[in-house]
Amino acid sequence: RVNPGYSNATLGGDLYNPCAPGSRFGEVPSKLDQVDWSGIDIFHVHALCESLHEGSVGLIEFVADNFGQYIEQVSTVNFGGGHFLN
Repeated sequence: RVNPGYSNATLGGDLYNPCAPGSRFGEVPSKLDQVDWSGIDIFHVHALCESLHEGSVGLIEFVADNFGQYIEQVSTVNFGGGHFLN
């Protein structure tokens, strides 16, 4: 699980923001180069909380722009939950 440092969480401020400062939800980007990627096949990001489509699109674009070198090493990208679809 990766904490991308990007979140569009709008509910409850930092209380429900999985990427808030001090969050323990995933490895931060500065530590990803230290990870042995040979045994990892899923890149998992959970950075939303009741976010509308703008949040989902923003997260996907942010991850694609900033984590491409890691995504190329895995078979699956999981954007977690928090997508508020109705």
